[in-house]
Amino acid sequence: MPALTTIQLRRAVAADWTTADTILAAGEIALETDTGRLKFGDGSTAWTSLPYAPAIVGVDTAANWSSNNPVLVAGALGFESDTGKFKLGDGSTSWATLLYAGRPTKRSFSGSSTVASIDADVFIYTGSG
Repeated sequence: MPALTTIQLRRAVAADWTTADTILAAGEIALETDTGRLKFGDGSTAWTSLPYAPAIVGVDTAANWSSNNPVLVAGALGFESDTGKFKLGDGSTSWATLLYAGRPTKRSFSGSSTVASIDADVFIYTGSG
């Protein structure tokens, strides 16, 4: 069995983060242990000026999300505990219509090219699939 790796986030209570006004490295994630809120560093912005990461609206099974079909507020996340997938709310689209975040949709065209799109970005690659 492969060795398990532990990943730990930088963490402190909100007051300590505010007092230190830390600049997080680009991509570094930090947790306020008393509020449960996260911030993502950009390498130049001090803690007090960084926005909080969107809150996870809920954690539920895919079947329950589909059954309830909520409209997530803009920037909020919904996580499917049984599939490991999540969706990002836009404030107007119901769960069933939202695309999974971080999962490209594929469209095949004639020949061997496939276009995969995430939000407004389009990536073109050649190959099968």
